[in-house]
Amino acid sequence: MIPTFRPHYRQQEIEAVVRALTSGWPALGPVVRQLEGEFAALSNKKYNVAVNSCTTALYLAARCILQPDDVIGVPAITYISSASGPALHGCRIVFIDVDPVTLLMDPADLVRKVIREGITAIVPVHLFGNMAIGLEDVIRRFHLKVIEDCAHVTTSAYAESVACFSFEAKKVLSCVNGGMLSTDDPEVAARARQLRFNGLEAETYSRGPFLWDYDVVDHGITGELDDLRASLVLHQLPVCEQKRQIRRANIDQFQQASSLNALPHQAGSSFYMYVLRVPNRAHFMDYMAGQGIRCGVHYKPLYKHRIFADQRADCPTAEREWPYLVTVPNLSDFSAIERATISQALARYDENVFVCDATTAFSGSNHSS
Repeated sequence: MIPTFRPHYRQQEIEAVVRALTSGWPALGPVVRQLEGEFAALSNKKYNVAVNSCTTALYLAARCILQPDDVIGVPAITYISSASGPALHGCRIVFIDVDPVTLLMDPADLVRKVIREGITAIVPVHLFGNMAIGLEDVIRRFHLKVIEDCAHVTTSAYAESVACFSFEAKKVLSCVNGGMLSTDDPEVAARARQLRFNGLEAETYSRGPFLWDYDVVDHGITGELDDLRASLVLHQLPVCEQKRQIRRANIDQFQQASSLNALPHQAGSSFYMYVLRVPNRAHFMDYMAGQGIRCGVHYKPLYKHRIFADQRADCPTAEREWPYLVTVPNLSDFSAIERATISQALARYDENVFVCDATTAFSGSNHSS
């Protein structure tokens, strides 16, 4: 079965982990520092703080720039971490509807809810690889604080934001689990470093071999990245663009083989995911499974989860679009046989056979990748 996602590590990355493991310092140390320095070329931020997940980065970003009880706008279609990071800090989440074509945060709905709900900050999510740009005017007009969810990309879009990246097993850059908090504000970076290491004023490696004493200045968490996982990401940086081009070529090939309606990828996309709109999702997924291809669904709107059962949804586009979304595998390490299998399965599929009813229509139809 071809999986929806699959982590892939090259031999040089595995060897780097072994070196870190046998170095005598496999925890938070010199490799993490090197990764933080080199990641600046991707993040477009001066200061980069490596953490153990993107969720941790989102939580720490909220701790650094928001107040408990702040009202935060989060797009309705995203992964739970986009909301749970600030929610764990005590912030109130308001769901913003999505654009019918891209499924990114809709600026018009954001304006309505800033006025109605008193939103003071937002979490733009760069979804499926596309950058959630076009919110600058709203941000300036209402003086909104910005925490970017960059889990599906490797760069940031907003100058004064705190950007949060993911190195989870399936992501563009992967180390089983990890993340990065990136900022141009040295005070935010310094506070994030303290909070990621249990609130200590200085991390163990920074204190050196003879300074045993330390002070705790805040209530933090065990949220740091270690040198083992940092070694994996560090050695993937040089091939990041190569992998992006492979995923782009996959999508081009799949689109040439199929007339199915794919979500468009914009200029600058990471081409992380290949998402289709299909009239009968369950039947399509069963068909693809029969061809040896496992598909997924990304994402059920957050307000449909029990944790947000008491939330007012008011997101008609998300409600209309999500039942048709299907994620088809788009891996940077496909074998030629796997790529051909997916292309042939898509080419053979006739979506007209599986239409639920004659009134089914997509507001974002006829978009190419």
